[in-house]
Amino acid sequence: MFVRTTRIKRGDKIYEYPQLVESYRQENGRPTHRVIASLKGWTPEAIENLKVALTATKEGAGLIKVERSNDTGVVPHQVLANLLFLPIAVLKALWDGWRLSELLDSLLPSASIVDHSQIIQSLVLHRCVAPGSKLSACSWYPTTALPELLGVKARYFNNSRVHRALDALSEGEGAVQEALARRVGREKDGVVVTYLDLTDTWFVGRGSPLSRKGKTKEGLYREKVGIALLCDQRGFPLRWKTVEGGRYEPAVMLEVVGEAVEAGVLEGQPVVMDRAMGRGAHLEALTDAGVAFLTALVRPEFASFVEEGPWMSFDEVELSGSPRTRKRDLARLGQLAREAGMEPLPDGRFVKDCGVARCERDERKPPPEGQGPLAELLREVAFMEEALATGMASSNQMLADWYGISSRGISRYRQLTHLGEEVRARALQGEAEPLHIEELRHIAGLPHEEQGRAFDARLADVAGQQRNAAKPPKILDLRRRSLLLRRVGWFSPDLFLRRRQTTRRQLQTLKTQVEALNEEQRGRSRPRPPAHLLADARSLLKALQWLNLFEVTTRKRRHEGRTHHEVVLTRDDVAWSRRRRLDGFGVLVAHPTVLRSASELVRLYFSKDIVEKDFQVIKSELDLRPVRHRTDPKVQAHVSLCMLALLLQRAMEQHLAASGVPMTAAAANSTLATCHLNRLQPDGAGAYYSITRPTPQQSELLDALDLSHLVDDEVVGRSLRPR
Repeated sequence: MFVRTTRIKRGDKIYEYPQLVESYRQENGRPTHRVIASLKGWTPEAIENLKVALTATKEGAGLIKVERSNDTGVVPHQVLANLLFLPIAVLKALWDGWRLSELLDSLLPSASIVDHSQIIQSLVLHRCVAPGSKLSACSWYPTTALPELLGVKARYFNNSRVHRALDALSEGEGAVQEALARRVGREKDGVVVTYLDLTDTWFVGRGSPLSRKGKTKEGLYREKVGIALLCDQRGFPLRWKTVEGGRYEPAVMLEVVGEAVEAGVLEGQPVVMDRAMGRGAHLEALTDAGVAFLTALVRPEFASFVEEGPWMSFDEVELSGSPRTRKRDLARLGQLAREAGMEPLPDGRFVKDCGVARCERDERKPPPEGQGPLAELLREVAFMEEALATGMASSNQMLADWYGISSRGISRYRQLTHLGEEVRARALQGEAEPLHIEELRHIAGLPHEEQGRAFDARLADVAGQQRNAAKPPKILDLRRRSLLLRRVGWFSPDLFLRRRQTTRRQLQTLKTQVEALNEEQRGRSRPRPPAHLLADARSLLKALQWLNLFEVTTRKRRHEGRTHHEVVLTRDDVAWSRRRRLDGFGVLVAHPTVLRSASELVRLYFSKDIVEKDFQVIKSELDLRPVRHRTDPKVQAHVSLCMLALLLQRAMEQHLAASGVPMTAAAANSTLATCHLNRLQPDGAGAYYSITRPTPQQSELLDALDLSHLVDDEVVGRSLRPR
């Protein structure tokens, strides 16, 4: 039942008819209402009392009779304020449990009147409960019980102090991270394994000096900065770093790992990283740093570290791939995996322990005698092209990070690939050594039929002169030595099927798009030139990353008395089979000191979504983005606030899960939000505080967190500092 007020307008007058209404279902099952009683003539106070009584009945709560001081109907206790209390009181208790104020006070410079730790604590709680700008935090603060809980008057929490605290936090960020990581590691259960990953955040308007324009993880084109996070198996942040937007991710990961090792954060715990680190050069760098790592190899590196066997290719398996036969296909793949010596895991994957081995990688051949730096440079440029063609490198920027030069420098060196075969062969024999590299680049820009004459002319001009060729780039020898690695192969029948089905759909889509391209060409009164058709077809292949798998040509066709060109795609079946045969397979590599079983290593690697979930929390619940700061220190402080808030959120969830009340921190904060700190004033007396009576669900959460004393009026009253 509930109270409904019907309003009817007649002329200029509005008539109200309060009614007591009940919901019920008709015989046909449709919900409707019926009037139980008319409340015409009831006073507004009586109607309000009835509403309260109905609400109490629904919630199973009791009613308290309020004594009136006189016949005017005025309640003797006036409510001066309803202050947000329980969520921030719980979070403050968690903050105090970690002794974060003590940690910040010992590491940050002192401040007048209000400590930086109190401002930072308030900003972190604001980010957990009502995330917004730092300016909005100043208007939010007086509406909460924080002035009472912290003893910091609302007028002292202002924009100037907020920004001074942010500057102090940015300045002491490194020391804070090191101390926090040691404190997290000493907590119950401790750090068993760590996870490292990168994300980004974007700006509103102009960014900071660290920001760069580019695509974010969500595909938006924005000013952005990168954020690296090292967390433990519970999702507790151990170390973080704000970096330049668009930086090569493996380079950032190596930096963060190196800093963590130097700071003593890891202490032998394995670091799990995604396949971005699965290249030989990165594995060597991790090995040199003494890091106990676990990562996955990229496909081009499989052959360097694992012997290919029957377990790495089910390409000849005949599968229908239809939804009706899915179970049968999965069973067939599982049987083949067992026959290949792989062991099943509970999650549906299969695993093969390839043991610890010294992986001998192909050494580069030394340059033949008599060849100089330009010949070596040409061979290095050929390696760059091979790396891009095979997928070992995905961009000029990745090559630039390998070689330690700019991406523009890589582009300039790659221009040498335009040398004709004759000039290239002569240069590789050492004939180009008297020339400067810029002269060779100029020759590469000429048509092939002119390059030979220009090459001879330049050699004649410099004959007898003592000239030094430009110094070639620093060569990062990606295969300079062997590595001792633990190797584990895995196979997922489900992933195998999904990739095969996706490939089948992509092939059909490509066929349809090419047919549409040719159909549109046939319908033109003035057919497009062949070069335009080839460019469109290559764009379709590039979107699928299939440029190296198809040969694109055109052929003449006659249609309705007119001759036109149409696109023809010819698939390279050898390259196609080489690409497809590894569907569903992966190879994990670990430092030999990581003493875990093969199944445990697979489980550890695929539990790396812990750090990805941390990123989801700070992006969605804690509003990491968008950033509204314009200086790097403020941006770094903003990220640090989000990480401290993440620590409190994860700590709350850990406590709740351990007590048998699993719930996200966001849901718990929402549940606790209706319990306020009420500031009351009796007639003729001073103000006092009272806490809203907690609901059963709120009491359950407080019991799980062992914080039931937070709703005890007497206990809270002794600890509050009235404003």
